[in-house]
Amino acid sequence: GNTIAVNNTQTDTRTDAVKFAALNIYSFITVPFQNLGEWKYLFMVYNSKSRLWENDEIELIKEITTLIFPRLERAKAEADLQTSQERYKALVEASAQVVWTKDAEGNREEFQNWFAQTTGLSKDKFDEKEYLNFVHPDDREKLQNTLFRISKKTVPYQIEFRLLTKENTYGY
Repeated sequence: GNTIAVNNTQTDTRTDAVKFAALNIYSFITVPFQNLGEWKYLFMVYNSKSRLWENDEIELIKEITTLIFPRLERAKAEADLQTSQERYKALVEASAQVVWTKDAEGNREEFQNWFAQTTGLSKDKFDEKEYLNFVHPDDREKLQNTLFRISKKTVPYQIEFRLLTKENTYGY
């Protein structure tokens, strides 16, 4: 799409004079914004009087367009990511399965409510180095070996182990 400048909607053959008059638009500039060849947005500046748009005004409006729309795209992407993260978290919290995420250094990325609900230990009392105290003694070595193996490569894994509950019993 190209930038279009119309100085008088009543005389310009590209416009419908009656419809623009009904909107009280007598001159305008439109600047399309494309992303990856797809038309995404249209920025329009209009005037309730006919007028001659100067080249520097047209260039300013184009420049504003190149600043505004990438920011809108980024804001939309961030909002979409936030929504996706909230949906993922809700799914994990509602699941009977436990999802435990760690960063590249092996540190837990987030504290999930399932751990507090199961063990009775709150987030502020949780110590990353002491989580093994909640794992059944017979399952600790298997869990440690699995965590060590996966720390060397980024692959999903599944492991079952018993966890000490707030009722002081072990359960899966």
